[in-house]
Amino acid sequence: MDSSAGLGAVDISSRWRRRSSMNKPGPKLDSRAEACFVNCVERFIDTSQFILNRLEQTQKSKAVFSESLSD
Repeated sequence: MDSSAGLGAVDISSRWRRRSSMNKPGPKLDSRAEACFVNCVERFIDTSQFILNRLEQTQKSKAVFSESLSD
């Protein structure tokens, strides 16, 4: 995943509000609402994974840096 992949999830809540405000909610999601929701969830997961990977990389680089200082 590239560094721009997480940027698409920033606006999930406003997208969902726009989409969900188009129709009154019923007992079941229509196919467009379901597809929108699935897409939003997938972008949220992508963004979460990107952040976790970045934090892991940061921690590893700090560990390497601190080891080199102690040598």
